[in-house]
Amino acid sequence: MKLKFFIILCLSLLIGGSTYAAKRSDRPVQIQYAPLTGAALGYHFNDYIYVGAIQVGDSENTYDEILRLDDSTHYDQIGIKSASIKEEPKQAVEIRVTPWDWEFGVHFSLGYLIQGKTEKRVEFDRRLRVIGDNAYRTALDIEIESDSWSGAVIGMGCGYIFDNGISIGLGFLASPTKKDPTISVTVDSDVTLSAVDQAELEKAILRDERYNPGLGYFTIGYNF
Repeated sequence: MKLKFFIILCLSLLIGGSTYAAKRSDRPVQIQYAPLTGAALGYHFNDYIYVGAIQVGDSENTYDEILRLDDSTHYDQIGIKSASIKEEPKQAVEIRVTPWDWEFGVHFSLGYLIQGKTEKRVEFDRRLRVIGDNAYRTALDIEIESDSWSGAVIGMGCGYIFDNGISIGLGFLASPTKKDPTISVTVDSDVTLSAVDQAELEKAILRDERYNPGLGYFTIGYNF
């Protein structure tokens, strides 16, 4: 959903932008800060070609307050007790091509991404739950691990350089191929789940946790 929204935003800027490209070649060196301990550095060879590198990373977030709503459904289950995620840094090098002289610098990217490991843990409270075809009074402790990955990525973004040299950017890089994480499910129940129901639970987790390796960024900095 976020990816679709971002594509629509970039296309809107593309349609609504005015003709302007001189600032990219006039101020070719670009140094920017990416929130969450990240940075980006690159060079505009001309108004249409940019080569650079970016790192975002090393964050640990607990978002149980967001997910603990009793009616919030994850993996076809409700009643989240706590949830946390830990992500290692992600680095990428990319070539950006801006095919039009738009002021907002809508670009398409081709690059190479090195993505660190991601660990996620979601705990559900004890309650009567329907898992597969049966009901169990159980708590669940689910651990999801996405291995480190490296490979080719494609992307899209947009940026703007102000008259004083301050610049901003927004974009994403992602692999077109989905990956399956490794999952571990601990069931705290008086009755052992049947093999079929266990498989159904794991299937629901994988359905929601399949992912495309990639990174998204918002950057702000200076061009000179």
